[in-house]
Amino acid sequence: MEIAATQSETVTPVALKKLWGDEDELFFEGPGCKMPHSVNVNNDRRPCWTFNGDMQMPTFKPSILVRWEYGSPPVDHRCHSFVQDGHILFLNDCTHTLAGQRVPIPDWDHDW
Repeated sequence: MEIAATQSETVTPVALKKLWGDEDELFFEGPGCKMPHSVNVNNDRRPCWTFNGDMQMPTFKPSILVRWEYGSPPVDHRCHSFVQDGHILFLNDCTHTLAGQRVPIPDWDHDW
């Protein structure tokens, strides 16, 4: 029996970004609530977070708290986290299923 040989393809890895934005405002995907979170890193605006400058393994300080109402009747939602070394540590006061867990920041795949 003869088996046809296949030519192997060379695949060049692509560095995917964990963040999107500019020098004033950065976004990352919140996998718990499945929506982007905005972080102001411009010292002239408040509130402001510190940023380590690493788009692949970002760290922001202090914690990030995102709150919103959704539904009818409106229900309060909360996503409270620390972002450190490319991971999100969701605090226990989050209202989504990742509360209390540490997960890697997902790759940014939004087209805007």
